[in-house]
Amino acid sequence: MSPLVFSPYNEYWRHLRKITVMELFSVNRVWSFRSIREEEVWDLIEFIASSEGRSINLSDKIYTMTSFNIADLYPSLAFLCLILENIVGEHKMKRKASNNTSGDERDLVDTLLNYEEANKPEFHLTTNQIKVVAMGRPDIYFAGSESFATTIEWEMSELLRNLRVMEKAQSEFRVAPTRCRCRICLGISFATSNIELGLAQLLYRFNWKLPNDTKSEALDMAKNFGITDSRRNNLHVITTIHIPFRK
Repeated sequence: MSPLVFSPYNEYWRHLRKITVMELFSVNRVWSFRSIREEEVWDLIEFIASSEGRSINLSDKIYTMTSFNIADLYPSLAFLCLILENIVGEHKMKRKASNNTSGDERDLVDTLLNYEEANKPEFHLTTNQIKVVAMGRPDIYFAGSESFATTIEWEMSELLRNLRVMEKAQSEFRVAPTRCRCRICLGISFATSNIELGLAQLLYRFNWKLPNDTKSEALDMAKNFGITDSRRNNLHVITTIHIPFRK
């Protein structure tokens, strides 16, 4: 049984997508990850500030910052399966002890266990399927992170080509994404939250220009075609601090 990202389009996929949208990407769930989003953005701001006056590869930095490889955390698949087995087991014990399967403290595992216990013919999950779905969650987070990186890369490219627009955006502190070269994905709610915070901080705290006295209109805007259409050539920039950053 495949996780959501790699599952074929069928009734199983449609049910999982509905659960994911309603539970994992709800407003409250996205808000609960606010501290993590802020920490990632602050790390990016600190790096740019430390490189003031020097040419930096902005594309490489934002893609490196948002990349995620589950193997880095759990190099052993057997070890990961054991962890998931324990997580599901702990949830089952707590549910049995509290005799409450629909409390306010439920998470995605509890939601999936509801479907296992309901045992409805149209959609039923086994314990092993629950573990596989949980294992697939990093792929969904990656989708949102990839969307964030691609959008920030194109937004800054467009603004560097149109310095008048950048100056207006900086003076108004009101920025909205205008060129997202990414397909709509389930992780878009995570991506949007990151974009709003990240782009606002980049424009608020720094002045930007292209290296080697490159003219704005000469900036190469060629792109690669793929799941997310990133720039063909990395975006290199030089910054000066406008508003100092204090964590």
